[in-house]
Amino acid sequence: MSGAIDELGKLSPKIKVVRDQRYVDNGKVITTAGLSSGIDGAFHLISKIKGKGAAQLTALGMEYRWDPDSKYARAALADNYFPEITGVEFSEILSAEGDVDHWEYKALVTKPDSAATILDLLGKRVLAGTPRAHAVSLVPPEANNPDSHSSLEWKFADEQNRDWKGRALVEPATDQPGKFVVTLNLARQ
Repeated sequence: MSGAIDELGKLSPKIKVVRDQRYVDNGKVITTAGLSSGIDGAFHLISKIKGKGAAQLTALGMEYRWDPDSKYARAALADNYFPEITGVEFSEILSAEGDVDHWEYKALVTKPDSAATILDLLGKRVLAGTPRAHAVSLVPPEANNPDSHSSLEWKFADEQNRDWKGRALVEPATDQPGKFVVTLNLARQ
């Protein structure tokens, strides 16, 4: 998800990676995070040179909703703390939604062909590759939890030492035999 931004931080120890802004203006250089944030950075530049009104009129002329105070920054969203999932074949993403404090993915999985194997792979990926996290650990299932054979929970701290909890639930797809619905949740505690 945020691989390019993670790599940016490795290029030089002098680079300060900013994840929660669409563009950054240090007074000399304006940097942006992507395509639409590049447009926002351009409007920011217009507002510096010609004034906020000129930037607003330019945005209106392009039918673009410019919001210089927007708090939406892709690299700050919670899904950036999901590890890269390999070894699982997703045939369809059913939903992907959330914000900076929580995220939920739902996907239809065709392989592996058992809930236990899917959960085992997910657990290994969580432990081996949760980005920008430390103190990653799997939470032992509760003995009286009826979902314990079809779910996996984990916890970790992010780079700012905020606590997070993750959960994976694997259920047979009711209308597609041999496939599973995998729901992944993350929530900041």
